[in-house]
Amino acid sequence: AAAMLSRAVAGVYKGRLVLTMPGSRNAVQLAMSKLIAPELAHLVFEVTK
Repeated sequence: AAAMLSRAVAGVYKGRLVLTMPGSRNAVQLAMSKLIAPELAHLVFEVTK
């Protein structure tokens, strides 16, 4: 269970992009800066096609 709570996950629900991030501040900062922010424009593009 701890492994599931420590990873960023993305999905689409009812046409909306849903992002979940780990609980620690450092993990959230890492997820945002290295995973989500660099890909956000592409993620939005894919969801809105």
